[in-house]
Amino acid sequence: KTIELGVQSMNDKVLMMNERNMTAEIVKNACHMIRENGFELGVQLMTSMYGSDYETDIYSAKEAVKLNPHFVRIYPTVVIPETKLYDLYESGEYKTRTLEETVKVSAEMLEIFIENNIDVIRIGLMTNEDINCDKVIGAYHPAFGELVFGAYYYKILKNLIKGETREKILIIKCRKEIVSKISGHRKENIKKLKNEFGFYDIKFSYTDENTLRIEIIEGKKRK
Repeated sequence: KTIELGVQSMNDKVLMMNERNMTAEIVKNACHMIRENGFELGVQLMTSMYGSDYETDIYSAKEAVKLNPHFVRIYPTVVIPETKLYDLYESGEYKTRTLEETVKVSAEMLEIFIENNIDVIRIGLMTNEDINCDKVIGAYHPAFGELVFGAYYYKILKNLIKGETREKILIIKCRKEIVSKISGHRKENIKKLKNEFGFYDIKFSYTDENTLRIEIIEGKKRK
């Protein structure tokens, strides 16, 4: 019923440098055949690959939208010992991106898919027998998905907040199931919003609507 492709990148140069042995045109044809034959299509993309940069990662996301997948997974590239990428890293030819940089570009990729009504069903790596995440090098974090969703929602909230906010109460109106994503990993978004805008308090109000809305009301004055 479902075929999922490890596309990784839609940039031919990046695919060649990572020895993927395919082109973006081959990917497009494969995706067309999958959908034409009635299968559900899943697409996997990777950020920070050897030879890629911010622009090629964003380009890959935009091109992946054109493949019309039913769902997407986003993975950060990490370096595993005893691999060719590890040799490139050791020689200095491949440089890893910081966790902050990788979260930022992944959040922008997530935004592209959400705007185009494409489900992102996973962000980040899972520890398993093949990948010992204690030994990998690069932007690995056990809660990488939470960090990315947190960055995505923080950007939305910042754009919604207008006017004077100091000592006031921010009420975030959203579906109950996305409260943890909006709050961020270890509620970092709540802390950042209070520090940046000076809110007296931040509360959630549950709604069945898919849209995220806010209300800013008067709070207690601090002594």
